[in-house]
Amino acid sequence: MHKGNAHAFNFKTGQASSTHSDKTLTQRTKADMSVDDALFVQSIGKMMEPFESLESLSAVLPPNIKNYYLSQILQISLLTNDPAAFINEQVKQNRSYFFLRKLATYLSNTGPLSVSKAENFIRVAIISCYHSKKAMGTNQTIKASLDSKDMNSELSNAVAASLFDKEKAKGIVRQILATDPENKIGKTIMNYIDSNH
Repeated sequence: MHKGNAHAFNFKTGQASSTHSDKTLTQRTKADMSVDDALFVQSIGKMMEPFESLESLSAVLPPNIKNYYLSQILQISLLTNDPAAFINEQVKQNRSYFFLRKLATYLSNTGPLSVSKAENFIRVAIISCYHSKKAMGTNQTIKASLDSKDMNSELSNAVAASLFDKEKAKGIVRQILATDPENKIGKTIMNYIDSNH
C-alpha cells in the first residue's frame, strides 16, 4: 500500500494489478470469503465446548495461575492442526487432577490441612479403601483376632483420625500391624501420618 494504491498479484492470470485502496486487495470472490467465514465459525464453535469445560475445571486454581494456564493451552492449541481436539485432550487428561484439587480445597477449609496435604490425604484414603477391599477378598494371612470386616473398619477409622488426632490414628494402625505385620494398607497409612507431622 503506497499513497492510496494497492498492488496485488493475480495468481490466476500471472499479472500484477494496481487498484485504488477501497477495492479488494486479494482479488477474492464473495463465495471464497463466505467459505472461509463458515470454516472459521465452525472451528470456533468446535473449540467453545472443550475450552469452556477446561475453564470451568481450572476454576479451582488461583486466578493468576488459572489465567496463565488457559492462555498457554489456547496459544498451543492454535498452533496445532485441530485446536478443538487439543483442548479436548487437555480436558480428558486433567479432569481428575482438577477434581482432586476441588475436593482438597473443600477439605482444607474444614481442618488444619493445606490444599497439598489435603490432596495427599485424599489419595491415601482412596487407595487404602480400594486396597483394603481388594485385600480383604484375597489375603489369607489375616489373623483371627481381627476379621476382615473389623480390619477394614479400623483402617477407615485410622485414615479419618489422621486428620485431627495423629496419635490416635497411629494407635489404630499399630494394632492392625501387631495383628498383621505385613498389612500394606496399614504401612501406607503410617507412612502418610509420619510424613505429615
